[in-house]
Amino acid sequence: MRQNFFSAQERATLAWTEALTKLTHDDNMDNLRTQMQRHFKDKQIVDITLAICNIDSWNRFVAGFGADVGSYQPGQYS
Repeated sequence: MRQNFFSAQERATLAWTEALTKLTHDDNMDNLRTQMQRHFKDKQIVDITLAICNIDSWNRFVAGFGADVGSYQPGQYS
């Protein structure tokens, strides 16, 4: 028997995150948006989307500049 570790709300958010990160502009975005609207108010969707975009941009900076993740020490550049 398959066990779901995530609630329907969490699964909708994870699917939304995956779609925004991949940026595949297809008909599935409409379905994912509908799923999000079943679980969240419009402002919540905007807030979640902004968080996703911020985290994705940080990940792209790390990948682009080859940062050694986890190596930063506070004050090392002062």
